[in-house]
Amino acid sequence: MNIEEIWETGVVLESEAEMAVGVAAALAAGDAAFHGRTKEVQKEDFGWRVEMEFSPETPWLPERWRPDHLLDPAVLKQK
Repeated sequence: MNIEEIWETGVVLESEAEMAVGVAAALAAGDAAFHGRTKEVQKEDFGWRVEMEFSPETPWLPERWRPDHLLDPAVLKQK
């Protein structure tokens, strides 16, 4: 699985496995875990695009866990 997007209330993942919409799910990353439900699943050319909505009890915060290749658009300079 690859993380494509992440924000406080959810994440978009690329998956090789199909998942059902509305099922309980968890994302474990380092020492952090984020729980919630799958919100949307779309078939793509090379697998599945899965949107997961995090539970309010386990929001994503960069202070809790930061992906190695996190790109924050707010820090990009405009040309």
